[in-house]
Amino acid sequence: MSKIMGLEEIKLFGIECINSAPPRQIDELIKFYSKLLEEYCNTKFTRTRSIMFTDTAAKVKLRNTPAIEVEKIIYNKKPLKLYKDYFMYDSCIDFITEFEYVPKGLEIHYVYGFEVVPALVEQALVELIKLRLDFSQHNSSVTGESFGGDYSYTKSKSLAQLQDEILSTLDDYVQPEYEPYVDTDITTEIRAWII
Repeated sequence: MSKIMGLEEIKLFGIECINSAPPRQIDELIKFYSKLLEEYCNTKFTRTRSIMFTDTAAKVKLRNTPAIEVEKIIYNKKPLKLYKDYFMYDSCIDFITEFEYVPKGLEIHYVYGFEVVPALVEQALVELIKLRLDFSQHNSSVTGESFGGDYSYTKSKSLAQLQDEILSTLDDYVQPEYEPYVDTDITTEIRAWII
């Protein structure tokens, strides 16, 4: 299991409840919340290798994004070359070379994730761990609100509500669910044939 940050990196934030907690507990929380953040954003925040076998097509959408680099692409037991045979983007590969259609004829080895964990993701991880530790000590979180100074109240939020608020700060990092491209020419041909 990948961890977004290590124990020593977390402690550098200087948060009392984290620094005073047992290291094993913090390490378990790092693992738990790293997984939660990656599932929420539908990506890994560390460099991660992936292999994909797919049908030959002019454009191939990558299963895991954002792509950092293509290590190799093999078609018909031959390696393809970047800029000669294909262009790479963060979510797909456009092929310059035309292929004969072969089911699962492309073998794509690539790396996805992030070169450096974004600071906002690190901050969210630290906030989630701090929230969990604070919540376990106090069993609730109280917030106060006032309207124009005339009216005020306090309310308690659940752990899940507070976690959702922290997770929502990462919405810009959420990767779309994988859906392979559909060749529009074939779809039009089939639709015309059916009509």
